[in-house]
Amino acid sequence: ATINTAAAGTTTYTFTPAAGQCALTTTMNIVITNSITPTFAAIGPLCQNSTAPALPTSSTNTPTITGTWSPATINTAAAGTTTYTFTPAAGQCALTTTMNIVITNSITPTFAAIGPLCQNSTAPALPTSSTNTPTITGTWSPATINTSAAGTTTYTFTPSANQCAVPVTMNIVVTVRVPAIRYATVTTLANTPFQLTARNIGVNYLWTPATGLSASTISNPIFNYTQQTDYTISITNSNGCIFTDTQLVKISLLPPVIKSEIFVPKAWSPNGDGHNDKLIPFMVNIKELSYFRVFNRWGQLVYETKIIGQGWDGFFKGKPPLIDTYQWIAAGIANDGKIIKRSGNSVLIR
Repeated sequence: ATINTAAAGTTTYTFTPAAGQCALTTTMNIVITNSITPTFAAIGPLCQNSTAPALPTSSTNTPTITGTWSPATINTAAAGTTTYTFTPAAGQCALTTTMNIVITNSITPTFAAIGPLCQNSTAPALPTSSTNTPTITGTWSPATINTSAAGTTTYTFTPSANQCAVPVTMNIVVTVRVPAIRYATVTTLANTPFQLTARNIGVNYLWTPATGLSASTISNPIFNYTQQTDYTISITNSNGCIFTDTQLVKISLLPPVIKSEIFVPKAWSPNGDGHNDKLIPFMVNIKELSYFRVFNRWGQLVYETKIIGQGWDGFFKGKPPLIDTYQWIAAGIANDGKIIKRSGNSVLIR
């Protein structure tokens, strides 16, 4: 007496006329079709805070199924998974279905630091891939590093599309190039050890030519030669800046009347300006430093060396220099074999 839609298929229904109507019995076939599940192309994952596509109002089935979504639009404000429900419009024999859309966190690209760089030096290329795993690719603005002027420049990295990455910046410092200087000319005897010292502002040194020197890649080689020599000293500082100083060494034909001596400055200022940053004993006609020792006001040994040209920067047990008066003692062997001993006080200032 009623139509049953519980199962798909064809059912024959028989109509029997009521008595006294002179009518024949007849039949009707009623077809129940399967309910269709709407299908859609997957969406996402999407990047957090990105512009989301519109949810499709028609399915990919043939024929298509139309309907509405709840929620009606995709929200990318927060990372996570959201379920969107599609409800077919009436009269389409279609089922309600869902779609899960994932919103992923935005990635911050990371890069190895660049610089500080030396003014007018050859700059490295800005990296087009980040150090993240997986890497983030993109472009920089400005596109290349400019070292023509000293200062700090901000470079902005913009990730390529579809990487869920945010723009980042990198500050690159260009430092002023240190001007080269010519040292005061020195005069010594032929075949007599003489201490040379370059400015204490570098991490690498190269004396050219190497002739007559105990070493050519240190800041304070010993000169011992028979001929006048004009040296160039290529100094590389911690920023990679390379500059060239010069030092002329003359040979005296007559031995000067110079007394063997050890001099130590009355004060020094370890403030990192490249001038008088270390308390260094100065040797005159001394071929070997037996010891140079520095003590604080409590008699505690704070520094000791046996190497000519080395000195104390004021640091003790990792602590920064402390303004105070320090006592020192030194001993060395003169060129003629005599033992020279000296002592005194020096003040650490800023």
